[in-house]
Amino acid sequence: MRWQNNFLLFLFSVFLISCEGDHEQKGNAEKKSDAPVGFETVNLTRQSADVMLPTELWDRMESIYHSTHTTGFGGAGQKNDGKHAEKGKKEGISTKIEIPTQYMGLKAYLAEKDIDVLGGKNYELLFGLGGGELDLKEFVKKGKKQFTFSLSIDESYTPKDTLRVFFLGNSKAVKLGSTEWGAGCQKYMDITNYFTKTLSHKGILVSAADLRYLRVLAGSFFFVLNKNNSLYLAQLKVTDSRYKNIYCRS
Repeated sequence: MRWQNNFLLFLFSVFLISCEGDHEQKGNAEKKSDAPVGFETVNLTRQSADVMLPTELWDRMESIYHSTHTTGFGGAGQKNDGKHAEKGKKEGISTKIEIPTQYMGLKAYLAEKDIDVLGGKNYELLFGLGGGELDLKEFVKKGKKQFTFSLSIDESYTPKDTLRVFFLGNSKAVKLGSTEWGAGCQKYMDITNYFTKTLSHKGILVSAADLRYLRVLAGSFFFVLNKNNSLYLAQLKVTDSRYKNIYCRS
């Protein structure tokens, strides 16, 4: 669709403009974790995380599952979940998943490009099974400086497995200068290629100026991995609770 192409082009252009700045990581010889050198690990794991896939997204994932698994679907276990699934359908989201599912953890990385935009630190943020919510209020300082945002899933997979990553934007589109920022409302897009080639590696360089980082990142990332006869799910909601007026929905 046209808006999907425009948004992906926008993300790509932002990355190209800023790719000259690599991660500037500070040394820390005594660091005792799997975090990259110079990153402070923050555990944002919560007790449980429900992955709330929009119905249209779930339908797409269901078709991917059926394309590789043609047996063992439609048994008694599904029927027991009928009432819950019907409730989710009426609400426009799939709250109960009818095919075999598991949950996977996520990691997010925030790295300073300009000194003090993150308070003089770089962060590795850990989310438990199913993902969670990232409130950037806790990390991003006010100003016009830049930092890098990247993501990874905490689950190994091979080329035989199928990974899909989607983004549902939650920031109102606004024109800053000659460029329109924000994904717009009620629009989701497949960003799998962007995730595998960019977002999970160098990441995207964003700016705190005019809340541009939030206009790019505000929304929900959905991860679905088709592996070992199951779908592995995770979701990350990105917000900044200081600036609720830019959101499409609460």
